[in-house]
Amino acid sequence: MDLLYYATPEGNFGDDLNTWIWDDLIPGWRGWEEGTVLVGVGTVLKRGFVPEGRKKLVLGSGVGYGTQPDLGDGADWDIRAVRGPRTEAALGLPAGTGIVDPAVMLPTLPRFAQIEKTGEILFVPHYKSVPAYDWPAICAAAGVAYQSPSDAAETVIRRIAGAKMVIAESMHAAIIADAFGVPWRGVEITSGFNHFKWGDWAESLGLTLPPIARFFGPLRGLQTRVQGLRRTLKSAAPGPGTPAADGREAKDGMAARLAPILKPWATWHLRREAARPGTLSDPASRDAVRARYRAMLDRVVADYGSAR
Repeated sequence: MDLLYYATPEGNFGDDLNTWIWDDLIPGWRGWEEGTVLVGVGTVLKRGFVPEGRKKLVLGSGVGYGTQPDLGDGADWDIRAVRGPRTEAALGLPAGTGIVDPAVMLPTLPRFAQIEKTGEILFVPHYKSVPAYDWPAICAAAGVAYQSPSDAAETVIRRIAGAKMVIAESMHAAIIADAFGVPWRGVEITSGFNHFKWGDWAESLGLTLPPIARFFGPLRGLQTRVQGLRRTLKSAAPGPGTPAADGREAKDGMAARLAPILKPWATWHLRREAARPGTLSDPASRDAVRARYRAMLDRVVADYGSAR
């Protein structure tokens, strides 16, 4: 059996945990049913990413990017669980299929039996935000600890699990914090923040997604309008260069010019979020979905493992 997940060149712990979590949750899966693809943790249920013509075993993935896949008559799909009720509804799946994101199971793994409690307030950005800002300096100025999402998955998970609170632009930072009983606050920094997938996960735990704090709101709106105007003018004017390259140069140039403004503004945002109370799902809800998810995995092991 093969594994399908989204591997970023920069590294992203929420995706990279796929490389070992399934060995811990369903040992021996790699030797199951040759030709089948295990569709792993992440927002990967989209057309053009999941392979056609091969059987797919889905154990908690979600929709939220691109066009959702066509399930056809379902012959190529064995969907045992998806991330939450929004994915369940989007794909027209039977009630109860939207169990939870698989990362909720991390506290049950022996490798996380011993967690050092640091008591720090930790900030974990989305990996796409990392190159745009000097987060270590910003966090130091705000009195908040910084954790790169590109570090080794187990390292990031341990740091999150040991924190007092987590400020998360990375959705899996919030998911993992919640799984370990660490309060969290969601923040929106990049324009690509995906409210659908956050709500999908939150609702799987019976949690109404709290307001997500938006960084640089008015300035980001102005930046988007200026970039749009630049693209319009570039496309209307003859000359060398590609629109994509011109767009990147304009964006990078504007980011450099705004850096002196954004750094203190980001520091203020982080200080504000660090002073606010965090969110946490109900422990009984977490226990209930873990039990459902574990029961589902046990059925998968019985169905696939016995066929070897």
